[in-house]
Amino acid sequence: DARLHFGLVCGAVGCPPITQSPFLEQTVNDMLDYLTQSSINNPDFVDYNQAENKAKISKLFDWYKNDFTMPDRAPNVFDFINIYRTQKIDSEAQIAYLNYDWALNDKVGGENQESSEGRKEISMQSFTQSTLLGKWGVEYKVFNSFYTQTKGYSNLGVLGNETVRQNFFSNIHQLLIGINPRINVGFDLWAKASRNNAITDSPFEILKFSNDSISRAGFTGVGPKVKFIPFPKLSHFAIQSTYLLPLAENLESRGLNTTYLSNDAHLWMTQFMYDFMMGDDFQIFTQLSPWVYFPTRSGESPYVSTPISAFLSYFPTGRFTLYMQVEYWPNWSDGAKVGSYFLQNGVGMKFQIIPNLLEVEASTTKFSLGKSVGAGSTYNLGFRLIRLGR
Repeated sequence: DARLHFGLVCGAVGCPPITQSPFLEQTVNDMLDYLTQSSINNPDFVDYNQAENKAKISKLFDWYKNDFTMPDRAPNVFDFINIYRTQKIDSEAQIAYLNYDWALNDKVGGENQESSEGRKEISMQSFTQSTLLGKWGVEYKVFNSFYTQTKGYSNLGVLGNETVRQNFFSNIHQLLIGINPRINVGFDLWAKASRNNAITDSPFEILKFSNDSISRAGFTGVGPKVKFIPFPKLSHFAIQSTYLLPLAENLESRGLNTTYLSNDAHLWMTQFMYDFMMGDDFQIFTQLSPWVYFPTRSGESPYVSTPISAFLSYFPTGRFTLYMQVEYWPNWSDGAKVGSYFLQNGVGMKFQIIPNLLEVEASTTKFSLGKSVGAGSTYNLGFRLIRLGR
């Protein structure tokens, strides 16, 4: 594995930075990816002048040339470098090797890592949804999402006022257990509440979880889930599949004098997830998540939603994360026709209350565009308890 050249180093200035974090079974792939990417995007290690199409690269790529060439993925050194490099290098670029500095590197972690009280360590912070737990690792999450609206988008996408305030609250419990570092299993339990009342109604009334003519609440779905890495060499690409069974009848409240609560359907969600680091402080997380609904009422056909989202995270410290998100959510009908959709944008933060064990997350989003949907906002609060496993 050529990434070992970036993980096990001799300690010279010309070497990749020294990491102070231990190599653990459950995080070794993420750590080697991180160290390789950090070094290859460091101009002191790989320096590319695109205008002149000239590249100066570490002498390591000359001394261990055979290690960096893989017929199935990287037939030459530039192909290997471009797997991890943000600015790709032209395969026809003129190559030169940097002078190797054998002086002792007296900076632990070089410029890429700091002390244990600092930042940028491989930890819970970089443990995104596309990362798996090690054997007997456990992750338990509780996510609360509150949505309120007084406006909506017409079937032409025109924003207008509504006559009532509509509120929805979701409480989601998720548990995952590591079978091994490539397969995790668990389950979801969902509860929801809804309330429709006058525009002047307080949004917080929904938190009474009452069941009457303007409100409804209850558990709506439960089901198993599995998460796995399909390709061992792509440790940051994962697939998660969840199947939710409805926990009550007539969740849509048809014929009842109360509000809509949830879909009367079995729900199969599949998430295709990928993340990557941008330098030392930024991370991109992307996700495509087809939702397939199988209605419980006879005569109704399945229908599909295909939300796609992206998150840009910034790590100012090893325990604190700031992020921005964008999500496009189309609901399909009549074959390849989008019956409704919405675009939401938002910001959020995460903080490790207990480092590498307990995390709190808060975020808010706004529905900025849409068709045949509401134009509200969400306010979200979540907690995550994690044990990475071995």
